[in-house]
Amino acid sequence: MASPFFMACTQKETSKPSSTIDTMALLIHDIANSSRLYTTDYQVHKLITRNDVKELSLNVFSKDLTTTLPGHRKVAVPIIVHFKAYIDFSEFSEKNIKRTDSSLTVFLPEPHIIVAHSHIDHERVQQYVSLTRDRFTTSEITDLAAAGEREAISEIQQTGIFQSAKESAARTLLPLLQRLGYKDNQVRIVFRKDHWAPNELQRMITHTTD
Repeated sequence: MASPFFMACTQKETSKPSSTIDTMALLIHDIANSSRLYTTDYQVHKLITRNDVKELSLNVFSKDLTTTLPGHRKVAVPIIVHFKAYIDFSEFSEKNIKRTDSSLTVFLPEPHIIVAHSHIDHERVQQYVSLTRDRFTTSEITDLAAAGEREAISEIQQTGIFQSAKESAARTLLPLLQRLGYKDNQVRIVFRKDHWAPNELQRMITHTTD
């Protein structure tokens, strides 16, 4: 089932767009020419914590025993993950358009997400370490930040980035459709899905080093 569509409603006009400017080829060219339309920038803030308990394993009278050594070692690492959303129009064609005498429906592919970059807020990193324990190393903190980024990616569908990307794409495309003579209330912009399985989501997310 198609996801809810975006439709601008103003005047109740249903007149057919002028045939002199109602050119399907022009519409497809204008949209496909956008190739990759970036629609949304998004930031996710996460606080990654770790409580490193040191244990000692012993073998006493043929029995394996584990005891916790005194001293604590804790850290809190705040990270910021930057995402970008875009719509890929590279394969946009007449198959994405359904037209009647008084309406135009444009079916768009699902948004794609780029993990633009992530960084540690070093000024807010906090360590709580006993005198008998060593502080967390830079490598350990970096590993925690990487785990936090993976967690942010796995939770991306719970944010508003997909909805924001859809709304932004609809606002961008509407002027193109209006130039062809369509009124606001004659246009529907439809996205086919609202939710994706984890394996589907993975193919929609990429990383960049830009």
